[in-house]
Amino acid sequence: MTRGSDIDVLVAGGGAFGLWTALACLRRGLRVAIADPGRIGAAGASLTPTGALAPHQPGRPTALKTLQAQFDPRTARLDAPRLLAALRAACEARGARMLDGAALLNLAPGPEGFALSTGPLRAGRLALATGAAAFAAAGLPGGPEHGQAARLALRAPPGAPLIMGRGLWIVPHADGTVGVGATAEKGRADLGLDAQLESVIDRARALCPVLREAPVLSRWAGLRPRAASRDPVVGPLPDRPHVIVVGGGQRIGLALAPACGEAAAAFLAEAPPPDWPDAFLPSAHLAARAPA
Repeated sequence: MTRGSDIDVLVAGGGAFGLWTALACLRRGLRVAIADPGRIGAAGASLTPTGALAPHQPGRPTALKTLQAQFDPRTARLDAPRLLAALRAACEARGARMLDGAALLNLAPGPEGFALSTGPLRAGRLALATGAAAFAAAGLPGGPEHGQAARLALRAPPGAPLIMGRGLWIVPHADGTVGVGATAEKGRADLGLDAQLESVIDRARALCPVLREAPVLSRWAGLRPRAASRDPVVGPLPDRPHVIVVGGGQRIGLALAPACGEAAAAFLAEAPPPDWPDAFLPSAHLAARAPA
């Protein structure tokens, strides 16, 4: 990356929300750079081994359920690492600049542009898609929700369904593995693994006996972005309109990310989506936190 290069949008965060936002911006003809402290598409909460998409869990209709059902009208599944790798490849193919190992240092651009750990970068607007860390950076209510899950080796028979129990998902994938999860601890900010995950694996094996001899291939811990509500947070910061926040979603972020990325790209292109729910805007989340 050349020092001081001009682009339209800097996307901070290389997970599902950041990559879907970048791709939607590129499709609109915007020049995009993606920055992440790790490797873009290979780190963070988006890499969960489960990947269950379920818009029709019991509950009253809400704006959140409506948004998810518009994208994914059926309960489905995806393999998150493969999805992120495909999104990265699609962004690269459309000319996005990949800034692996570049952390965003400040939301306010200086004379030379936005400050990154690798040097300044000039950009017209910023998409803040840094997961749980985005809430503190933007001054929004919310924070991390620690989760743990595992990937087991088992080639499920064709047509094997997703299985859902209380606090439990069993998700067969086409590559001969099964995702099992997940725990949830609000406010916990480390990436440690502990006995809670082993309890989830034991429960999955008790519920689905075919898993009893399936070896554990990997164990995962991540920090899901949890807003004050379960709603996503997408839109401009009231006091910094050049910053478009895109995140939230808690445990259903993978399902919400495509629609949220499209909405974020519309804001970044200065053509706000006319039907975007007010409840999803950063201003609404700030108002909900304000004292009466």
